[in-house]
Amino acid sequence: MIQPQSRQMHVRHHLMDCPYRYTTHGLTIASAIALPELLPAAGPPEVVIRYGKTPEALPRPTIQNGFSQSQGNETLLTLEEVAGARFFVRDGNEIVIEQVHAGSHADLRLFLLGSCLGTLLLQRGCVPLHANAIATPKGAVAFCGVSGAGKSTLTAAFYQRGYQVLVDDVCAVSLATDGHFAVEAGYPSMKLWADTLAKCGENVATLYRIRRDVDKYHLPLDGAFCNRRQRLHAIYLLQPAPIVRPSLAYVNGFKKLRALQEHVYRVTFSEAQSNWPWVFHRLTALAQQVRVCRVERPMHGFALQALADLVEMDFMT
Repeated sequence: MIQPQSRQMHVRHHLMDCPYRYTTHGLTIASAIALPELLPAAGPPEVVIRYGKTPEALPRPTIQNGFSQSQGNETLLTLEEVAGARFFVRDGNEIVIEQVHAGSHADLRLFLLGSCLGTLLLQRGCVPLHANAIATPKGAVAFCGVSGAGKSTLTAAFYQRGYQVLVDDVCAVSLATDGHFAVEAGYPSMKLWADTLAKCGENVATLYRIRRDVDKYHLPLDGAFCNRRQRLHAIYLLQPAPIVRPSLAYVNGFKKLRALQEHVYRVTFSEAQSNWPWVFHRLTALAQQVRVCRVERPMHGFALQALADLVEMDFMT
């Protein structure tokens, strides 16, 4: 892993080109571009986001799939077609953006705060799960699942019940100094589809889309955001199934580890392990410490309130 002193020496070199300061996922960021989704911050940054030249390809990538290549603590994301840019994530302390052709600023931010951030967290020794999380009296509760499983919809239901949202989509799980796993606070908004927002009584006309031609919007959380890391209490693995009512079952033993391996953010476990060998040991320790449940919800009809009741009853016991 990159030592903190080395990180600081590198990021200071480009600070003059990065006038914006933000915080997210336990990190202070200096950025060359405005990122209105994030909370403002002060103090010395640990990460720099800047414009510059990027490689067109990595010479000997350990991981290569679609738009992403990784080699050691360097990852190149070739997103010219969807974001108009290439992104070079390096050493857990720098994201370099090369604007290849004109693109939407919203698209650029979406991939910066998604795929790029997830990769940067891995480079820093933090496990990023594809999950949302809320703060509860018992600690952080995370909802994992593939895209479309219902993570954000279930989170919105708990938001409606008065729970604070801790993170949306990229869930940074770190090992705290007391030996327990914790979820780092993300940023104070959620990405929700228009139909989910309508069920929450929100007017999409007052919100902005996450991408052009996508009927999904940023919902500001304001006072419903928890901006402090929380000890991780439980993880719920959401899965649509041909059933009428939601069901919940505990995952134990080796199946627990395998289930967590399926939800590392935007990279398969075998790919992550080939480039960051420590991931296996960190997930093994996480499986030993944290409650994991598989939650099936109806493919049709969702049964949202019954699902939220079931999960809430479990994590509050």
